[in-house]
Amino acid sequence: MGGRAWERLSERQRAELRADGAALLADLRAVRRAAPFDVTALAVPTIVASGGPSSFPHHLDTADWLAAHVATARRSTIACAGHGAHLSHPDAFAAFVRDVAAMGARVRDTD
Repeated sequence: MGGRAWERLSERQRAELRADGAALLADLRAVRRAAPFDVTALAVPTIVASGGPSSFPHHLDTADWLAAHVATARRSTIACAGHGAHLSHPDAFAAFVRDVAAMGARVRDTD
């Protein structure tokens, strides 16, 4: 988060972000270790989603790689959306969430 964005936050929001700092650092350290499982072995239906062309190239590349290497995955894109798709494209994001929920219901019904 840049300085200007930080300045726009309330003191309460800043305190909440500071409190999340230890967990964020733990997450950042964890991604540098060996993967705890083989993602290509996922056997559950999966939707790999991203925003559109304004997304970071490495995010798009990762989503494409996952969709190509996880047999149960399919690719979804919220066109023209960046990281905050839920804010910038709420209708498209809601449709994505409904799609995920429907997929989960189908899996539950077959168990």
